[in-house]
Amino acid sequence: MNPIAWRATVSAGEGGQKLDIWIATKARLTKNAVQVAFKEKRIQQGKQTVKPETLTVPGQVVLLMARKDVLAQAKREEQKTNPPPPKPIPILKIVYQDKNLVIVEKPAGLTTNRNAAEVKAFGHRAKKFLPPTVADLLPPYLPRLRDGRTCQVFPIHRTDNETSGLLVFALDSTTAKILAKAFKEHAVDRCYIALTRNIPKPGRIETRLIDDRGDGRRGSAPDGEPAITHVEIVESHAWGAMIRCTLETGRTHQVRIHLGEMGTPLCGETIYDRPLHGKPLPDPSQASRIMLHSARLGFHHPATGKKVLWESNPPADFQEVLERMRKGPAPKPVRILTKPKKAGR
Repeated sequence: MNPIAWRATVSAGEGGQKLDIWIATKARLTKNAVQVAFKEKRIQQGKQTVKPETLTVPGQVVLLMARKDVLAQAKREEQKTNPPPPKPIPILKIVYQDKNLVIVEKPAGLTTNRNAAEVKAFGHRAKKFLPPTVADLLPPYLPRLRDGRTCQVFPIHRTDNETSGLLVFALDSTTAKILAKAFKEHAVDRCYIALTRNIPKPGRIETRLIDDRGDGRRGSAPDGEPAITHVEIVESHAWGAMIRCTLETGRTHQVRIHLGEMGTPLCGETIYDRPLHGKPLPDPSQASRIMLHSARLGFHHPATGKKVLWESNPPADFQEVLERMRKGPAPKPVRILTKPKKAGR
């Protein structure tokens, strides 16, 4: 077997992508080079060869085996590469807690809870092999039960790994069922603050979302699930804007997709920042993550029936990008981009 030319581990926020697209992005290879490597069976997960359409699973190591004619160069590149130091585990902030539920302010860089693919691949070993999730870290922050056991938490909704802001967890199964129903019936007040490249058109966006628009990315198509986002401009500047997005529905990556399809992707966006089979749009923000923050969360309390509402300010890295936007080049005429076609691409 030829020595390894390149290896990488699928991070917690990179699950569910087609392997050929993920490798091309991570290894900075052309699509043709990746296709040739698959044809020559030089791409492996563990000791098994895999196919281009295989979906990535967080924690799995992907290997690209070297060709003999490039082995010497691969060794030189490997010697230059120093793995980054492990990131410290973020500290959670408890915004509110009672005997039924807890509201957490999630820092960017944490996954909410294990997804089905991770559970299937790792089972009970996930805590050992994968980075901790909010659901893993939260119980020690809560009072212990009378018998000394840690409290069980029930995730109700998810936000992306790179998204910061408010999340709710139930502390008992009855509360979990009531909250889950409220989210399913769109009876929850959810608002996000975001920073975009270019300036989106304010108003209502309604499309239907599918899992694969044709390049491994989610997108809009006539036969998808309905998704509705309301956009409000908070600030507009030379090359971008701060906006407020209120959700009527809560589809996966809904805000990111809707803004990307308008030609106004989030600052730091690297997936929904391009048209189908097109090139990424320029990003002058220098953002290290997607600039999306869950700023408001409200619902009727499952135990009392009273309306409860929490709000959260964006973190420091969000504010830094906003200040960079405010201090940007001399203002140009405001460019308002049109909405995507209803239920279309």
